[in-house]
Amino acid sequence: MMKKRIYGILMAAAILSVATAGLGKANAYFTTYATAAGANVIKLGDETTVKENFKDSQKELQFTNDAKSSQAVYVRARAYASTEIEPFLTYEESGEKWKEKDGWWYYTLPVAPGETADTLFVKINKYPADETEGKEFNVIVVYETIPAADASYDTADWSQAKENGWTVDEG
Repeated sequence: MMKKRIYGILMAAAILSVATAGLGKANAYFTTYATAAGANVIKLGDETTVKENFKDSQKELQFTNDAKSSQAVYVRARAYASTEIEPFLTYEESGEKWKEKDGWWYYTLPVAPGETADTLFVKINKYPADETEGKEFNVIVVYETIPAADASYDTADWSQAKENGWTVDEG
C-alpha cells in the first residue's frame, strides 16, 4: 500500500513538472531592434498662403506662393456666406489679372515661388433690408492652387487642385 502511495506521489510530481515546464515558454517574448542610415527628402507639394484683412465690409485677399516652393502655381478663389449675405458679395481687383468664371475668380498669371498675386477684394455692397445691428455672419474664402506646368489658368485641370493646402479630388 505504501508503494502505491509513493508511485502516486511520484506520478503527480512528474505530471506537475511537465505541466509547469511548458508555462515558462508561454511567458517568454522576443525583442529586437533595427537601425537605418541615410535619408530621403519627401516633397509633399508647394505651399501657398492667403492673408485676409477685413475692414469696412471688405475682405482683402493676398495669395503668396512660398519662396521654398519648387514651381509656379495658378490660384483661384471663391467667397461663401449665408444665403442672406451672399447675394450682396461683389469682387474687385487691384489690377486686371483676375477673371471670373463659373463662380470662381482665377488669377490669370502663374504665381512664381516667393511672389504674391495682385490683391482680390470681396465686398459686401449693402446689407439686406432686414439687417439689424449686432447680427453676426461669416464670409468664408476658399482658395485652390494647381501647378502652372503647361496649361493656362482656364485650361488647367482643376480636378486635382489643392484646396487650402489639402489635395482634393473632385472626380
